[in-house]
Amino acid sequence: MKKIKELFRESLFLNAIFNFIDLIYDKLSESFFGGIFTSYDSEVEAAENSLTVNILKKINLKPLKFRVIKGFEHSSILNFIMKQLRKMMLYSVSVYGIFLFSFGLYTTIIYFLSVYAFNLKEMDILNLIIGIFLMIASFPMLFVKVKISDLMCKSRIMSFLLFKVFGARKESIQISGTVIIRNNIAFLLGMIVGLSSYFLAPEYILLGIIALVGIFTFIMIPEFGIVTVIFVVPFVPTMFLAGLIIFVTICYFLKLIRGKRTLKFEIIDVSIFIFLLLTILGGIFSVSRETSIRPALLYSCFILGYFLVVNLIRTSEWVKRCIVSLTFSAFIVALYGIYENFFGMVEQTWQDEELFEDIRGRVVSTFENPNVLAEYLIMILPLMIAIFLFSKKINQKLVFLMMTGVSGLCLIFTWSRGAWLGFLIGMLLFLLIYHRKSMILLLGGLISLPLLPVVLPQNIIDRFLSIGNIQDTSTSYRVNIWRAVIEMIKDNFSSGIGIGEGAFTVVYPKYSLAGIESAPHSHNLFLQIIVEIGIFGLIIFLAAMIIYMQNNFSLYKKLGDNIKYTETKLLSAAGFCGIVSVLIQGMTDYIWYNYRVFFVFWLVVALTIAVRRCAMLEWTERNEDDTSADLIYENTNYKRLEIRSKGNGD
Repeated sequence: MKKIKELFRESLFLNAIFNFIDLIYDKLSESFFGGIFTSYDSEVEAAENSLTVNILKKINLKPLKFRVIKGFEHSSILNFIMKQLRKMMLYSVSVYGIFLFSFGLYTTIIYFLSVYAFNLKEMDILNLIIGIFLMIASFPMLFVKVKISDLMCKSRIMSFLLFKVFGARKESIQISGTVIIRNNIAFLLGMIVGLSSYFLAPEYILLGIIALVGIFTFIMIPEFGIVTVIFVVPFVPTMFLAGLIIFVTICYFLKLIRGKRTLKFEIIDVSIFIFLLLTILGGIFSVSRETSIRPALLYSCFILGYFLVVNLIRTSEWVKRCIVSLTFSAFIVALYGIYENFFGMVEQTWQDEELFEDIRGRVVSTFENPNVLAEYLIMILPLMIAIFLFSKKINQKLVFLMMTGVSGLCLIFTWSRGAWLGFLIGMLLFLLIYHRKSMILLLGGLISLPLLPVVLPQNIIDRFLSIGNIQDTSTSYRVNIWRAVIEMIKDNFSSGIGIGEGAFTVVYPKYSLAGIESAPHSHNLFLQIIVEIGIFGLIIFLAAMIIYMQNNFSLYKKLGDNIKYTETKLLSAAGFCGIVSVLIQGMTDYIWYNYRVFFVFWLVVALTIAVRRCAMLEWTERNEDDTSADLIYENTNYKRLEIRSKGNGD
């Protein structure tokens, strides 16, 4: 193996190729466009020194801020709640065991009384199962006399969940004080809750208790609220998701008011905030205001998720928690999609059966449409690949390799050509960012293109090659809608018609071509933005995406090919390329039609930016303690300064 490596290193041909690749990368970096796309830091510095920012800096709000913080910290209600919560951490484990035993016992008694004494035959057998389960589960707890806080810190499972998953601080859990035993009160409370199962099903009571624990956790650790929201995106209704985001926002502001969290705005944040304002205006000034207000508010709520992530996720540990949550959630979605494909529950609604009769159907998983599922997957697949690449433990590599394979297979079964194309282009860009020598792999891929028919099934090749085939009903349908939408834009160029399907269906029939009188949207992201909020909306969105690109490429330029920062570079590049992939699909589909995909879009943008900000913040803190570092970054502008180490003799 060593001889083979030496042979490759000494190869004149390979060295010539590597030198040529280095030349291309250097020229691109030094070019006009290279300078533009890596100028984010200078733009931030210019903004920091602008007249507006300097005026805002002169406004001294510290006295007001300290007064508000002092008011909150000395609030009798807040102090009472915190005192009771600390007290709960001092209770013996046996107290909680007695509560659960009493709850289960009286739930079981209520079941038997209802069925045999009151003759209520419709009582659910699940009530009995829950009651018996609670009694069995409580039995090991009845004999543990230690504080619940000590158990949480000493138990491997509990400590892993609390400190690794939830991100709680050990000092906030490990409360000092003597153990409290209130067995009588615990039994009485359990009895009251158990008796209430006559009126309310015990599963709802348990869900209520879990919800209260969740509310407390989100208030104390709003970052975990973000992790939870990210995980549940594909599985919960839109309104429930919006409610979660609003609640996490309230938790964040409570921390912000108390001085426990910070609020930071950069150029990218300003551009996205302006886009949010235009979205709200698109709901107010609409041809159908009554149908536009709701989607405008929902879109605004989901964009709010972006600001939550970039302000709450401030360490690399929290970034990883978010990305792992996102990827595992997508893996479950992909598993269900594969289950659909092999057990005959596929959809044939979005398929030209004459052209593609060898395709048995398209999977939708937890989404309503195969294209929507594909949009979701192509944003997250690069993140799975990134974690696989930088994972050091073999078991972690195997897990993420399996997750990537399952998700990639599910993407194939969506049969979404736009998503396939977007994903391929995104991965091409990912490899080029990952390492300049990746171009060798790309050249090898081009050379091996004639061998694809041997490797890939014919139906996949036929489906991919049909891109642009006007004979396909899906393609002709889109083209005719685009022709009508362009005419709509001519008459509503500056202001748009308003947000949402309701406004679109009011205006579109006036411009539609024969045979396509009804359509829910324009099947093109960029056309739809102009239609809804006008050309200025598209300009702001494109400006935000260009700044987003600058944000990422300026980071890649700083990192170079330094192996120390591989993890940071991979996560940033993966998120960025996921967004590029879905934007390419946006040329043939309106990728924001589904609210959950819209939310995931801004989540991935936010996580990518959070990767950069966390890395910069950690480097800054590290270099404050180590002046012999190779790179230091000043203030929050992260200006690069090259300094020489005093101990290297230079």
